[in-house]
Order: sequence, then C-alpha cells, then structure tokens
Amino acid sequence: MLDLEAWGKSRSTNDLDAFSEIAIFGATPAAMDVLNYLARKGRKPAFFSDNSAAKLGKDFQGYPIANAQEAAQLARRGGAVVIASAYQQDIAKQLIEQLDTPPSAVFPYISDMFASHFGAQAIAPFRTRIETVITRAADEASHDYLAALVKFRWTMDPRDIPRNANVTGFYQYAGNHPQLPAIPHIVDCGAFTGDTAEAYLSRCNGAAHVTAIEPMPENFRQLVNLVRSKGWTAQVRPIHAAVGAARGNLSIRGSTQVADARACVTDRAGQDAITVPVIALDDLFTDGQGAPDLIKIDIEGFELEALMGASKTILSASPQLAVAAYHRPAHLWEIPEAIWALDPQYKIFAGHHPSAHYEVEYYCARQSDMRSAA
Repeated sequence: MLDLEAWGKSRSTNDLDAFSEIAIFGATPAAMDVLNYLARKGRKPAFFSDNSAAKLGKDFQGYPIANAQEAAQLARRGGAVVIASAYQQDIAKQLIEQLDTPPSAVFPYISDMFASHFGAQAIAPFRTRIETVITRAADEASHDYLAALVKFRWTMDPRDIPRNANVTGFYQYAGNHPQLPAIPHIVDCGAFTGDTAEAYLSRCNGAAHVTAIEPMPENFRQLVNLVRSKGWTAQVRPIHAAVGAARGNLSIRGSTQVADARACVTDRAGQDAITVPVIALDDLFTDGQGAPDLIKIDIEGFELEALMGASKTILSASPQLAVAAYHRPAHLWEIPEAIWALDPQYKIFAGHHPSAHYEVEYYCARQSDMRSAA
C-alpha cells in the first residue's frame, strides 16, 4: 500500500541542513516558526522572498525581501528555499515548474514541531501500523488523503501535500459523517480564545451548549470576554484548565501576555512556563450527567492523555470525536489505535485544517450512528 520504494529517496531536515544558504519564501507571521527553527540551529536566512509586489524591496525581521526569481537563482547556485506559506503547493510549482528550481532544493514549512515528521525514520519502522490505519479509514477520501500525506512526509516535496475535499470547514467533514443532534453538547478541549466555540455555535444557529476548556491565562481571558460580549453565557461554559488523563497540575510553556495558539507542555521551569490545573473529562461527566455529543481535542500534543481521561465518557456516551493528530509524528497512527482500543466500533475519517493540509485531524463516530449524508 505504501510504495516507499517507488517514492524514491526520503528527505528529512538533515537534507536541509546540508545547504549553506537558505531563503525563506513567505514574508508573513507564519515564517517566524521557520526563522526560529533555523536560529536554534545557528542558522540565518540569506533573505526572504515573496510574491507580493508591495513587499519587495522592504525588510522582514531585519532581512531583505526579494522576488521569486531571486529565490530560484539562490537554489540554482546551490542554496535551498523553505516555503513558509499556506500556498506551499502553488509556490513549489512556481519555483520548480516555472523558474527551473531544482526540486531537491525546495522544502516545505518547517518548525520545531514538524521537523521530526519527515524522513524514513519517521515512517519505515511504523509502516505496518500506518497501513492498518489507512486500510481501516472510514471512506475512500480519508484513505487517499492519509496515503498521500505519508508520501509527503517521505518526499518532503511541497507539491505532494494532499487535500481531502470532504473537509468543508473548521473541524467540519462532509460525506457519510453523521450529523449532530438538534441541540448538541460540544466539549471544546483547547478552546483558545473561543474561535471553535464560535464556529460550532454558528454551525448550529446558536442552538448548542459548549463546554470550552482552555489552560492559558490570556487565551482564557479573551475566551471569557468573547462569551460575554456575544451574549453566550447561557450557551458557553468556560473552564480554566488543561485536559489530561487525571486531575493534577501541569507546566505549560507559552505567552501569558498575548493569545498563544502554540502553547505546549514542558518539563522545564522557566520564565515562559506556567503551572495550570489539569482535569479529566470523566470527572466532568460523572453518571452520564451532561454527557457530550461531540468532543473536540486540539491541545498541542496532549491528545492521547485527554482520550485516556475521557475513556469512561466515550464508552458510556459514544460521542463523536474530533481530534488533532499532527503535534507528534506518531499521533498519525497512535490516536486511531487508542480510539479503536476503547471502542472498535468507531469509524474514523481523516481530514485536516482547512488552510494547513498537513495538519491531520480525525473525525470519529460509532458505526451505529452512521447514516447517509443524503
């Protein structure tokens, strides 16, 4: 199923490290992760590149902004180009197919989190487990998406980034995936500043109850303010906590001054680490009271722990699940395995963030709840 041999030599960040010069394509805030990744390796970009004429000739983070032709020239003389843009496929095709850039010199968006996703070492030892997940995927679109995603992780070629056409919005999957009840209870783990709560309420025409759980103080403050300003106090219940396998405390690294979507668990104390309370979802829904119809989990790598802490709720209430599976390479197969271990009747669809097709999201529903989208 995974034709690794046909895909040719795999690439990893080691291949990028071999280049003496690097340009970053995309002078946008998304490039900061790439810039920080290079800085931690003691590297600096030669320049930024961008297709926006308004940016050319200006500086970004102290580096000049050049056009696409100059990025291609750098690559042809032995440098590399890392694409830090939501339009990775289009830019890669522009560089390679229009500007004669060597494919081996073009790399996708890279950050500290995504660096370990690429290369043979991230795929070959787990081939059987990955193929099992692909085989058991709930529909052909999920099957094809997962297979293409693994190819992308192998080749590191931005042109290979797949898209699942059944992804119709933020945590929204079409096709044969079942609908929610008329007035659903949605548990939003990793509620951030309320963006997903707002999306779900909009989708349900305001007829929903959302338990919004967020650990970061500034994110939570903005979440509470949004709920109050929108008049959602009857629909949205904000909870200031992290979600895990059991009650306790956790150190999280992230900003306490501005909204931070990339806060993550850490075992190192420091100026940017804070201690937050941890709750297990099973402790919120004892005896089936207020059991959720949908649990969304996107908590920067702690998704498996959250699933363990929700095992009783999942077994008793059989909620739909929407789980991010891109924060760690192994989550691609470990999260479906964990869900099937709890209840093998769950059908799992594979999609992605609408604007970041390499950010895998699983949408899950029990077989008995499946019905035709028609």
